[in-house]
Amino acid sequence: MQLRNHPMMTFEGRPIWPPHWIWISGPDSRQNPVGEVGALENVRVSRVFKNTLFLTVSMLNGNRYMGSLSFDDVEFARKVFSVFKEHIGQAIKDIAEIEIV
Repeated sequence: MQLRNHPMMTFEGRPIWPPHWIWISGPDSRQNPVGEVGALENVRVSRVFKNTLFLTVSMLNGNRYMGSLSFDDVEFARKVFSVFKEHIGQAIKDIAEIEIV
């Protein structure tokens, strides 16, 4: 099943995909993008909550955004972290299409 549609992409029973993006740097902070945007620049696991990942994406206009994903299942969060780690530099839209079990 594609990552974006996987039934374990939930937190407190609610879907978590796509992340909500927050501007962190770049020339234009007026509007945060919505959806599967940008290229994955980095992924990190929260030091406090092991079920939470922080994603950084970059856009062609030079803006950078951060989003977070918190999961109900910490083991699934680790699996998703591994997938993201293997696809640094790729488009978020393309990563969302990866088949994951």
